[in-house]
Amino acid sequence: MITSVNAGNKSDHVSYALGNLLVDGGFPHVGVQFDKIFSFYCFHWLKEYKQVLAKFYPILKPGGYICLVYVIDAPHFLLLQQIGNLPKWGGYMKKIRDHLPEWIEQSQDAQKELEQSCKEIGYEKVESLVHKSNVKLTLDAFADVVMSLNPFLSEIPPTLYPELKADYTKLILAKEDVVQNGGQEFQFKHDVLFAVFRKPGNESNGFVKN
Repeated sequence: MITSVNAGNKSDHVSYALGNLLVDGGFPHVGVQFDKIFSFYCFHWLKEYKQVLAKFYPILKPGGYICLVYVIDAPHFLLLQQIGNLPKWGGYMKKIRDHLPEWIEQSQDAQKELEQSCKEIGYEKVESLVHKSNVKLTLDAFADVVMSLNPFLSEIPPTLYPELKADYTKLILAKEDVVQNGGQEFQFKHDVLFAVFRKPGNESNGFVKN
């Protein structure tokens, strides 16, 4: 992704870098603090999301903001666990727990956990809300989506993809919270958490809510 964006979206005003906040020396911008940190559709892939929130704090300027948007409830979390429990796929998917956020694995309230974690770190809440929606897809498209979100897909031989998709389809049809709307279209919930938190200090660094 970084290689692609540097090749196709170069700008004198923007720089792109790859790093890992959870590894000592893994952050590429040494000594830099930011006014705002924005994470879009990432936190639901992070087992250690609370540690990442804590790592954000020192690199955020006083009065700075973090803005988070991520999925907190959708079928692919459970389907990942179910497909990994099937003997034919279990050998390819040995570390499923590493890819399940705590609120899913422990049946927690994701919004409450985020707010409590940020408070303990020292952030002030500006906004926190859950957007609940029902996504409508054909069964074929639904199976393609959840299959593409399997983090172990690259470990599975492509020749087995049709069989994998067929097993995903069977699991989807067996789910009680997936509703078929009369024809070929299926409906499932897709809850997203939108949140903004602020690091205390520098009261002139304002945030405008639209």
